[in-house]
Amino acid sequence: MDSVNQKFLEIFNDLEHKYDELTTYLESVEVMSDNKLYAHYLKQRKAIAELVLSFKKYKQIEKDIIDFEELSKIETDTETKQQLAQSIEDNRCQLKELFEKLKELYAESKDKQNQKVKVEI
Repeated sequence: MDSVNQKFLEIFNDLEHKYDELTTYLESVEVMSDNKLYAHYLKQRKAIAELVLSFKKYKQIEKDIIDFEELSKIETDTETKQQLAQSIEDNRCQLKELFEKLKELYAESKDKQNQKVKVEI
């Protein structure tokens, strides 16, 4: 994977960490009792939710590919090996498409942030 895509993965991991952190805040009694703070954290989490949930799906597909590859190494039945190979290929295609979607979602979120900055100025 090239360095640009690796950088995107780092960004997505950071956003996932932020999302999980915001979820923890939203579940705390202190934040739940403060409506303004709760709304603030909820708004932040909502802004990255689609991206993070898509990234979690991306990571699951990656895990599935690894699992299929491991099964393929130990499988002796030819038909099953072919099915596993097809599943690996299908998941790799799905992974590429999802990665492109993630980059688009990230770009859209950045555009929205820039629009807010312009309005605030």
